[in-house]
Amino acid sequence: MSAEYQTNKKVLVYCRESRDDYGENYERIETQRDILLEFCEKNGLNSIVDVIMDDNLSGTSFKRLDDIKKMMKNGEIDIFICKDSSRLGRNLLESLKFIEFAQEQEVQIMFESEEFNPELFPLIAWFNERRAKDDSIKIRRVLRHKLENGLVIVPPFGYMKENGVMVPDPNAAPIVKKIFEMSYDGSTPAQISDYLNIVHAASPSEGHSTTRKIVNPIWTRDNVRRILKNPVYTGTQIAGKIEKVSYKSKKYRNVPKENQIVIHNHHEALVSEDIFNYIQMRLKSFKIPSRKPTFNPLSGLMFCGRCGKSIVLRTRQNDKPVKYVCAKHNREGNIKDELRKNWGCKPHAVYYENIKNIIMNYICQFMKDEDFKNEVLKSIDVDKELAHTKETILNLYDKERLLQKRFDILYEDKLKGLLPDFMFAEKSKPITDEIMNLHNKIGLLQSEIERNKSIVPSEQYEQCIQRLYETGITAEGLSKLFNKIIVYEDHEITEKNKETYNINDEQYNELYNNGGFLFVQNAPWNTIILSKE
Repeated sequence: MSAEYQTNKKVLVYCRESRDDYGENYERIETQRDILLEFCEKNGLNSIVDVIMDDNLSGTSFKRLDDIKKMMKNGEIDIFICKDSSRLGRNLLESLKFIEFAQEQEVQIMFESEEFNPELFPLIAWFNERRAKDDSIKIRRVLRHKLENGLVIVPPFGYMKENGVMVPDPNAAPIVKKIFEMSYDGSTPAQISDYLNIVHAASPSEGHSTTRKIVNPIWTRDNVRRILKNPVYTGTQIAGKIEKVSYKSKKYRNVPKENQIVIHNHHEALVSEDIFNYIQMRLKSFKIPSRKPTFNPLSGLMFCGRCGKSIVLRTRQNDKPVKYVCAKHNREGNIKDELRKNWGCKPHAVYYENIKNIIMNYICQFMKDEDFKNEVLKSIDVDKELAHTKETILNLYDKERLLQKRFDILYEDKLKGLLPDFMFAEKSKPITDEIMNLHNKIGLLQSEIERNKSIVPSEQYEQCIQRLYETGITAEGLSKLFNKIIVYEDHEITEKNKETYNINDEQYNELYNNGGFLFVQNAPWNTIILSKE
């Protein structure tokens, strides 16, 4: 080997193996390490600062290299060595970004089994990514074929795997049968879960055939409802319900029902189809409405005074008023000490229209107060806000320049014939889209600066009041004004609460005797108390 490789430069050796490499017969990661160390010894690269071994990590994710990039930035590495370009990764854009970063830090890239050529690397990286995509498609096809032939990956509660076949679990199956029996006789999911907790029946996380890190011994109505709605207990296997968004992503999405794999008479049933269908009709009669309302300005702001859990918004059927309730009560129901200590909670019900009107009236009152207005005007630092906006614009310009540089590299490779036109179009589009997005953000911020130059703080304050009347309360506005809103039933507030929130005797007695709302405001304004009476 040429003498130019004989050096005392600091070397980092990187090894990676992954099940995502789809059947390639790579050696064990320890063997890969030994090959790279032998390569370093032959080439006089004796100053090895670290050997990093990423075993079973996907080549499409580059977060694994974050620590290495920090070492490069801190000057701890002069040469980065791995077996070949596919060991670096199988994501074209991320591979190019990593190489560009290494070059900016003046770190040399070396591969053991191939020469690193900066001009050819984009094409090689594209083939690596394409290989990952093609192999991912093959793996999905093989897995779907196995699922269509009855493969069971994880059996549901009530079943177990025996010689690859799903059979009733002798411990959990009787519990499932009891759930369906009670539901058929008219019990609600909440009543069934209460019964199972009283008799200490094994919960899904306790009785499931797989090992769980967190075991919850308590049954909830949601546990019961999921079992009652699952057709697997009629002997029907449904697979392929979710799929990965992309071979590069860890996120999943739901598969349309018509594309799912349905196998009838796949295994022994725990309930007949007639009983199952009857129960489905009963469940629809008290169906839970949507839990994701489109407008919820008090999200994350209200808390239960008894248990400390969030107060959550629940929509209701038949156009009944929308209301907030304690999340613990919503999940577990009323207090039942016979089941478990600290089981359940009181509803702490708050109607949205009531709390909205209370907050609106209060905000409008104190915003008209001259003392409050003077405090706000004193706190407004126009120069500071302007400087912050300008700093944001400069940061956006820096991001835009980096993206433009990345685009220029791709375009130069295209002109040299290293990057085919279709690949250039595919890889440059997300970059140009992001550049346009940043350009629009910069334009909006610059317009904001020009607009605010002609507005004095007192005018800004008046505009804020006007917007409040026009648009009502917003999540952003409430979060700036209030730290939290605590809802108490009578006899729940404690002396410790009184001390924590600096409540006077009159306010404390009001909350203790009648219950009410404790509005904890952000400094410098005081806490306010509103009785439920």
